[in-house]
Amino acid sequence: MLLSTGKSGKYRYYACGGRMRQGKGTCGGRRVRMAETDDLVLTAIMDDLLTHDRMTEFRQELQARQTARAAAASKNLGKHEARLSDTRERLNNLLQLVETGLMESSDPNLANAWTT
Repeated sequence: MLLSTGKSGKYRYYACGGRMRQGKGTCGGRRVRMAETDDLVLTAIMDDLLTHDRMTEFRQELQARQTARAAAASKNLGKHEARLSDTRERLNNLLQLVETGLMESSDPNLANAWTT
C-alpha cells in the first residue's frame, strides 16, 4: 500500500502499489481513505495490544531489566573501586620508600613497579 492523493493533495488514500506503478489492470483493489484506516488500526492497537494487563507486564519486564543493569553496574563499580584502592595503596607504599630513603626516585625498579 502506498500513499495516494486526490484533489491536489487535499485527500489522502492508501492504494495498491502495483496498480499505481503498472496501471489499473494490475490490481482490482480500491483506494481507502487514510484517516479512516489509520483510526481503525490505532483503535485495534489500543484495544488489543495496549491493554492494562499488557502494559503492567511491559512495565514489570522493564523494571526487571533496569534492576539487573543496576546490579551489574554496581558490581562493576565495586571492582573498579577495589582496583583504585589497591593502586592508591601501592603508590603510598612506594612514596614511603622514597621518603624514608630506602629507594631513590630515579631507581628503575620504581618505574617497573607501575607495569605490574
